[in-house]
Amino acid sequence: MRKIIFMLLSGISLACTSNAQWTTVTTGTISTFMACSFGNPSTVYVAGGMGTDSATIMKSTNAGVSFYHLNASFIPAGQCIFSCWFTSMDTGFVAGGDPSPAGTTGFIYKTVNGGTSWTSVVSGVVTALRSIQFTSSATGYASGGFNGTGDIYKTIDHGNTWTPIFSSGTPAVSLYKEYFVNDTTGYVIGDNHTAVRSKCITIKSGSVFSNVDLGAYNDFGCVYFSSADTGFVSAQDSGTYHQRMLKTTNGGTSWTSVYSSTAAYNGAVIRFADHSKGFMVGDANLATTDGGNTWSIFAPIPSPTGSYFDMAISGSVGIIVGESGMILRNGGVTGLQIPCETKPGINVYPNPFTMQTTISFDNEQTNTRIIITDVTGKEVRRINCTGTTLTIDRGQMKPGMYLMTITPANGITTTAKFAVQ
Repeated sequence: MRKIIFMLLSGISLACTSNAQWTTVTTGTISTFMACSFGNPSTVYVAGGMGTDSATIMKSTNAGVSFYHLNASFIPAGQCIFSCWFTSMDTGFVAGGDPSPAGTTGFIYKTVNGGTSWTSVVSGVVTALRSIQFTSSATGYASGGFNGTGDIYKTIDHGNTWTPIFSSGTPAVSLYKEYFVNDTTGYVIGDNHTAVRSKCITIKSGSVFSNVDLGAYNDFGCVYFSSADTGFVSAQDSGTYHQRMLKTTNGGTSWTSVYSSTAAYNGAVIRFADHSKGFMVGDANLATTDGGNTWSIFAPIPSPTGSYFDMAISGSVGIIVGESGMILRNGGVTGLQIPCETKPGINVYPNPFTMQTTISFDNEQTNTRIIITDVTGKEVRRINCTGTTLTIDRGQMKPGMYLMTITPANGITTTAKFAVQ
């Protein structure tokens, strides 16, 4: 089990489920879903197909209450969708390739019309791409590679063209998961294939900065960084396969074990709600309330009939996908909805957001000054706006609450709050 996305808002706890139940969504398919992504709070995409299953893409326009099939016949026979990422309601990507251990074919397809049609933007690469993530509407990364054929690709033009920034050399590297904290900094995990020792590749300034061999561990399951330097990976001990949670505070140069178990478990996702509260979901579910220094077992979701592979949360709605066409939905995850708290005449949507949001004004603005500050009062961005709408990319803003101070050239200063997931 290698894949679950867990997006949590600042201050959330998924352990509070007394009035929030996970229910099964009927899909009419037995395909294994490997990935899911929200395009906006009401639009959800799930994708997959594994083994003898045909590639499958489904879409919901009612926040996951029901799904319908999209055309996936453009995916070559025998190939799998491992990952998907949508930067808006209509624009998104699926990545994957040959799922066999000797798989040497990978792809990325893009849609700009909500999945009605798809265009190949990466094809013929010699590695199955297992992870794709965008840090803004323009900048994204994709990585993967079985059998020591690991590659990392980057786009800066909204996913239209992709350039390799890392190619497996000697020793060979297999790559499984990635997490990018902003447009230029991220981490990709895998192993060095022949000796089965875990690897952590650091990307800084958009190119490979370091390639660290962690010889004591032989299987990384997932990765998450709460800042450019502080991060976590789920791993298994070399030889025993016992579960570990590892933490770094120096950008992956060295790692310390902060949780261990004699069970042969591994994680599929790590995410933090704020600087203190964090979660790992996978074969065993863990939680921390002290910034990841200590972890303990918790059980927020029902026992699966198969493996979970991906999870996404937007607003108060959570979606989990997995084997045999499994989709679970929770429409009332306590504490997930953050109020917009804007003044009349100003609308921020989506709020909260992961990649970008749009500020809409009832009246035409001329050289209106907008200052964005974090919860400590530190200024993180200053913008001048002319017109009735302004799109704000996440950029390097970390998850949490932000305040916008809006001052028209000839008007009264107002404020609006938004949240970054």
